[in-house]
Amino acid sequence: MEIDFACKRFSMDQVLRCAFGLSNPEFRILKVLLAKGEHAVEEIATALGKDRTTIQRAIKGLVEKQLVKRRQYNLDSGGYVYHYLPQDKEEIKKKVQEHFEGFSKMIKEEIERW
Repeated sequence: MEIDFACKRFSMDQVLRCAFGLSNPEFRILKVLLAKGEHAVEEIATALGKDRTTIQRAIKGLVEKQLVKRRQYNLDSGGYVYHYLPQDKEEIKKKVQEHFEGFSKMIKEEIERW
């Protein structure tokens, strides 16, 4: 789906990336998690053909932006492993809408000042 704004069309992917300032790796990871659900870093790295450190760095950004949640699973042999899952899609939609409501308000104020 695209949005026609004056002379520019935006895909929903572009809207999502813009709303949260997502890097390419962050966006690709978010799409994987939204489509496939909870995964460990290694699984995401394999799915995207990227190294573990790239995935970990991008996931950290997604967690900070509250788009991804982290769950800890304790291993029987000791230690633990983290799995990552996307925030509820309705929550993400709500955050995008809030972002663009603020954008719309700013544009209206700028038009009034013009």
